[in-house]
Amino acid sequence: MIKACLNGDRTRADHPGVPITPAELADAAAAAVQAGADALHLHPRGADERESLHWPDIRAAVEAVQAACPGIPLGVSTREPIVPDLTERLRLIAEWHPGPDFASVNFHEPGAAQVADLLLSRGIAVEAGLFTPEAAATYLTWSGPTLRI
Repeated sequence: MIKACLNGDRTRADHPGVPITPAELADAAAAAVQAGADALHLHPRGADERESLHWPDIRAAVEAVQAACPGIPLGVSTREPIVPDLTERLRLIAEWHPGPDFASVNFHEPGAAQVADLLLSRGIAVEAGLFTPEAAATYLTWSGPTLRI
């Protein structure tokens, strides 16, 4: 399986071709699928071009990419730097409906199990990010199902 990450935490300052808007993400997604990608991961942005967990921003990006690439699994990031306050991050994720197919959860971040449990309760599969041995240990104490590690 090949999963393409369309933008990550990169900005236009990193490269002018980084897709930011829903339309740009849809174009990049279509190109990635045409090149052989089987799944897509993206970091939706708000009008200010900063990463966002707000449902209107998530929805716009997800719907644009799904329209361009029907049937291709699509995931987004939940990384802590997007919304550092765990309570606020959980509140925002709780608004996602129907949401993407999956979301990444970095198990080195505080509250990862809570984020993962909330995603599952919303019908969104969890993709576990394990960056450190400690993250792997934290992941192993979590009891939820995982789409992929």
